Amino acid sequence: MLPHFSVTRSIVVRAAKIALTVGCILAAVNHLDEFMAREFSGLLFVKVVLTFIVPFCVSIYSSVAALRSRDEH
Repeated sequence: MLPHFSVTRSIVVRAAKIALTVGCILAAVNHLDEFMAREFSGLLFVKVVLTFIVPFCVSIYSSVAALRSRDEH
């Protein structure tokens, strides 16, 4: 049986804000040289998208895990 969890709108909004902030910082740190050189490619696009998706997923996971842990106690 799969564990029950709930992702609320507030969790998604918070995760989106975090992903936007952290993603911008990481994209600048990791890809600014490619942006400045105007070296755009499909691979760069995928890398930049993942740069935003990873913090979004981590934020969702940590929020749900914290709520589940709180509810278990």
